[in-house]
Amino acid sequence: IDWSKIKVENFSYGMKQRLGIAQAILHDPDILILDEPNNGLDPKGISEMNKLIESLQREGKTICISTHILKDVEQLCDSVTVLKKGKLILNASMEELVEKNNLINIKSKKIKLVEECLTSKGYSIVRKSDKTIVVKTDNKIQEVCSIIPTHIPIYSITKDSGLTDIFL
Repeated sequence: IDWSKIKVENFSYGMKQRLGIAQAILHDPDILILDEPNNGLDPKGISEMNKLIESLQREGKTICISTHILKDVEQLCDSVTVLKKGKLILNASMEELVEKNNLINIKSKKIKLVEECLTSKGYSIVRKSDKTIVVKTDNKIQEVCSIIPTHIPIYSITKDSGLTDIFL
């Protein structure tokens, strides 16, 4: 497609989003303020946008992102500021959040079995869904893994920032 022949008003929302980012970085600013940069993008577009933001960070740009997508915050941000009803409720580095919260996120098709293993060893469940469970622990991920029998399929075990809990 020759995009130069198409009026911007005929662009999809995602294309307009990409155009807005292009306009924002055109003059090589030191600071970028992005409001929901992944809004309206398909999964490939989200991945490309996140790679672009990471690339701009490596160039030394300061980037402020306003978003409700906590996964993007965890992936892209070095520090987090949370406002709720106009009041500051959190201002911390991602490193501080992950270390302070001692939360481990476990994904499995057999989450009920995982929960039984962990609760039988005294772990407290912070939240759970059909395929994910978050536990609070001072132990390392390896120690938590050793409690779950090998016949229970685990998709991933990661440290959790606890950002979701701030909004609950």
